[in-house]
Amino acid sequence: MKSISSGRPYDTPKEIANTAREQEGNSSNTEPDFRIARDGTWFYHGSPILRKSLVKLYSTVLKCGSGGRFWLETPVERVEVSVEDAPFIAVSATKVGVGENQIIYFQTS
Repeated sequence: MKSISSGRPYDTPKEIANTAREQEGNSSNTEPDFRIARDGTWFYHGSPILRKSLVKLYSTVLKCGSGGRFWLETPVERVEVSVEDAPFIAVSATKVGVGENQIIYFQTS
């Protein structure tokens, strides 16, 4: 965790990844630190991220570029994310209205 003097009481995803890489002594690893499995489970360094609030936070900064590449982007950093199939899975759907006025709302994982 960052000291109070750094101005931030938390580590960014990139700082976490760099620290973990340094501790492992493996700076040549080309695999992204973050991965989203086919079933929608998020992983960090091969371990599932169990805190739903953290996954929800990361999902708000998940971006997609051309070629289907994904990354977490904040104003100060960008970290690649490996996505096996799709980053979000529809877990429920609700229809409102009929005909041309019908709207379908999806809740995602």
